[in-house]
Amino acid sequence: MVINRWNWILLAAGFSVTGVLAQEPARPARTARPERRETQCLDKKSPNKEATGRRMEMPKADRAKLMKKFDADKDGKLNETEREAAKSFREERQQKWQEMQQQRQAKRLEQFDADKDGKLNEAEHAVAREFNQKRRQDMMKKYDLDGDGQLSPEERKAMGKDRRPDENVAP
Repeated sequence: MVINRWNWILLAAGFSVTGVLAQEPARPARTARPERRETQCLDKKSPNKEATGRRMEMPKADRAKLMKKFDADKDGKLNETEREAAKSFREERQQKWQEMQQQRQAKRLEQFDADKDGKLNEAEHAVAREFNQKRRQDMMKKYDLDGDGQLSPEERKAMGKDRRPDENVAP
């Protein structure tokens, strides 16, 4: 189901590129995932261990998944080898994400660039926005079973099972 999750992430990125998300009223923040907390990042090389920047602290649920996946010796800590494996996994995943983003942008450009000049003008953006709005409305009608205007985790799961990668193509 990872591919379906990526499709939704990419669909959201497409909405933001075409301006659809900017036109919708603000929604209350979802509480499904815990918020990441900012913490001071201490510079280990500094003799005074001074705060040199900020980093985001990983939520406990994500940390537990990370430990389960990469803590090979099950000691509750990541040693250097395990840390390197986690880092390379993250880098590979980030590279795949970037490639998928580029492919999706190229596909969108091909879909909506009527004059084939390599960029979307205002009229082409309007067509893309209209397509995305209609698509979102259709999905909400089909999957928002409780009619609250938002998809619950169960509704998203049902939608993910029904989706196919080629559904993002305009008619």
